[in-house]
Amino acid sequence: MVALPEIVIGGLTWHLQRFSEADPDGLVFVGEKGAQLRRSNFTKIWAKAIKDAGLPAIHIHDLRHTGNTLAAMTGASLKDDGEDGDDPSPAGAKINWSGANLARE
Repeated sequence: MVALPEIVIGGLTWHLQRFSEADPDGLVFVGEKGAQLRRSNFTKIWAKAIKDAGLPAIHIHDLRHTGNTLAAMTGASLKDDGEDGDDPSPAGAKINWSGANLARE
């Protein structure tokens, strides 16, 4: 289970109703033809969206680090990161958490 801020619920619900697979275990993000996203077809779409939004060039992987940092700042534990974070090593997760904890203090 993932706790989400109330502010994202409306946008996520809108997305799920229009662009995701209907099955409860279905994919949340699918390609234009309904298939699983692949790096080869997603990179161009992502780059255009970032540019159109006027954002600096960021990689999709950067969002995982942001999500983990925000989770840490709201009180999630290192164990939580190990279960759903992107860094398989405890040392890497601790680096993410130490920065978030410093920001919280």
